Amino acid sequence: MENPSSKRNMFKNLLLMFIVFLLSSCAAVHLPEPDKIEGVALESPSRPSEADVMKDIRLAGAEYVCLMPYGYMSKDSTRVRYDNAQWQWWGERSEGISTLIQDARSRGLSIMLKPHIWIGWGDYTGDLNFLSDRDQTNWNASYTDYLLHYARLAEQYDVEIFCIGTELCMQLNDDPEYWSGLIEEVKSVYQGKLTYASNWDCYQDFPFWGKLDYIGIDAYFPLLESTEADLHKVSNGWKYWKDEMNVYSTDQNKPILFTEYGYRSVEFGLREPWEMSRSGEVSNDIQELGYQGLFKSIWNEPWFAGGFLWKWHCLEHLEHKDKATRFTPQGKPGLDIIIKNYKGQFLKKEE
Repeated sequence: MENPSSKRNMFKNLLLMFIVFLLSSCAAVHLPEPDKIEGVALESPSRPSEADVMKDIRLAGAEYVCLMPYGYMSKDSTRVRYDNAQWQWWGERSEGISTLIQDARSRGLSIMLKPHIWIGWGDYTGDLNFLSDRDQTNWNASYTDYLLHYARLAEQYDVEIFCIGTELCMQLNDDPEYWSGLIEEVKSVYQGKLTYASNWDCYQDFPFWGKLDYIGIDAYFPLLESTEADLHKVSNGWKYWKDEMNVYSTDQNKPILFTEYGYRSVEFGLREPWEMSRSGEVSNDIQELGYQGLFKSIWNEPWFAGGFLWKWHCLEHLEHKDKATRFTPQGKPGLDIIIKNYKGQFLKKEE
């Protein structure tokens, strides 16, 4: 008669072997990385053009384009003016945005619609605040009208992502209840994904990421003081910001989307990447290193959803002589870095 304990031991051994086999098989499985949003922000065309700008964007490897319907304010006003055919560029108005959406669709591009406010001659929107409750209330009403107009347009064209605002730090601090209600109003007319484009230095102050789909950051993080740059130094420059974003994304349980990222091709372009002037000593190398550092340090992180390159110019704007010191990579060596990364050919992680 066979010993029952022998049978039990044999069963245990077989079970143990099966578990070891199962674990080793699972370890060998390489799950595919989540798709990244590979986007560019298109500078609004001033007029309809025969040039197929969406074709060029697609050839660069992008799968998303960000369109920006601007609203304008004077310094002493609470009114957001938009959709004005008399003085506003075609690509900033509903007519142009609608056409550009259809052009993008014809090239297989997905879309983020990202309303921007332009104040005076280009004042920083993060400093926008009002001294009286009456002025704040009037601005709230005007901004709501502007934003819901384009939220409805986004819904009409099944736009994938809608951004509820761009770099309005003080407004969020001054009247958070308004923003909570505004998000609900947007959700009542638009069913797609939502984000907000926070400036790099105040994204942790936004109190309503739980209501949105992405933590949006205009990612002009300072990376390097010196002009003596190399990829190792740029990667080191990302370390603090990378760790900070990782912790915050985990805490909020939301992916991070760079609603803007980019570097001017000037000597100190990595010291203050937010600097918008057109002056400076040209340095295509600095722009290249900026792109390489971001793709190598950030792009492949599991908490990172992707981003929108700032920015892509239409043919008519590329004719300007100051393009050499601006953010666009068009006609510069940095464009090859964008293409390689967006088409999956760039080494994203250090071995």
